[in-house]
Amino acid sequence: MNGTVFAAAIRAGMQREQAKKLTELWREDGDWAHTLDLSLGNILCGSGLSDQGKLLHLLRKHVKPCTRTTRFPVSLEIIVAATGGVRGAIGEEAASTYEVFLSFSDSDFDTQEGLERIFTATVASCSFPIVFAPTVLPGIGPCIHG
Repeated sequence: MNGTVFAAAIRAGMQREQAKKLTELWREDGDWAHTLDLSLGNILCGSGLSDQGKLLHLLRKHVKPCTRTTRFPVSLEIIVAATGGVRGAIGEEAASTYEVFLSFSDSDFDTQEGLERIFTATVASCSFPIVFAPTVLPGIGPCIHG
């Protein structure tokens, strides 16, 4: 989550301001009450104690689309693990892999739609087994912390 918040700050050229806000975010909102969103459905099916609702809320609260005239280049890569695996290769041989690299850059940080894709990938990377249920990523399926 820190990487996503800070990458948005780089895009807007506001690294110093956002570094201070990140400290405040975790000091004020970094406890279990602000991050865990207990889900009876997820608990009963054994996928985790919480969904990612509160994590998404924190991201939406602290990261807004970059609307500044001067925008700076930024690149963010998020690694997740696809619980069902994805097609890959080892050398020239077909193989399944569980690691998925998701890349975001520049204009992804300029619209709410782009940020939502980043936020979904971010909470998937936060989906620690037993605590958070897997996050479904379009085209990949359920994913957890990579």
